[in-house]
Parts: sequence; C-alpha cells; structure tokens
Amino acid sequence: MIASEEFGKAFALAEIDLQARLNKGQFDAEDAKFVRALLSDHKLKQGWFVRTLFDFFGQRGVFRRYQTIQNAKNNAIYAGVRRGNHQIVRPFLISASRAKQQIRTVNNALIDAVEGTLNGAHYYEPVPDQVFSSRRLLNKLVRAAKTVR
Repeated sequence: MIASEEFGKAFALAEIDLQARLNKGQFDAEDAKFVRALLSDHKLKQGWFVRTLFDFFGQRGVFRRYQTIQNAKNNAIYAGVRRGNHQIVRPFLISASRAKQQIRTVNNALIDAVEGTLNGAHYYEPVPDQVFSSRRLLNKLVRAAKTVR
C-alpha cells in the first residue's frame, strides 16, 4: 500500500526532471519547494500516483475505492500531531481484506500501465516509460496478482 506513494513520488520527480530539461536544465524555487513536499506529504505522493495511473473519468469507481482505502491506510499507519489543534493522531488497524483490496488496486494499475506501454496505448515521462516497457516486470506483476487473490 505504501508502494503507491513511492511510485507517486517517482512519477512526480520524473515530471520535474522532464520540465527542467525542457527549461534548459533550470530547476527553480517552486520545483525545490515541491520536491521538499514530496519527501513528507503522503497525500501529495498518493495523488500523483492516482493522477498518473488512473483515468479519473473512465475509472471513477476504482479511484473512489483507492481513496477510501488509502484514507483507512493513512489512519492505520501514521501517527502524528494535527495542525491547528495539536491533537495526537493515533493509528488503528486496517482489516486484511481492505489491505488486500488496496494491494490489488495498486497492482492492477501497474499491470495496466505496463500493458499499455508495451502495446503503445500509454506514454509516460521517459524514465517511467522505460521502466514500464518491460515484459519481465509485467510477468512479475501478474504473478504477484495471483498471490493476493
């Protein structure tokens, strides 16, 4: 479930890299601020994952299910202090069925990305496109999907 955050961060960094290359290698203050946020803002990373791999209009049900389970996961894993009232946020457990559902959702999105890249239906920034152009990765994702049923 945390993998979606790491993929989201990677997609965002690839986008910033591409934009900097198009801008003659310039990495501006806004980019630096955004990269700092990527290191700690879970919702930003999760959002970038969803924005990259889900067609919001074509997959609304999947998107909503992802968000619901992601919120439950955030509440289950992260402890911290709320901004403003400084209340301590305590994690609670997430059910095995919800965890498996989230793993399946993330895995299926990755399978779709790899299949789409291999058949020419999807294009990403250069680095993710190169990663998703792998039959070996597709085979591993398909095997993983069978174990989480």
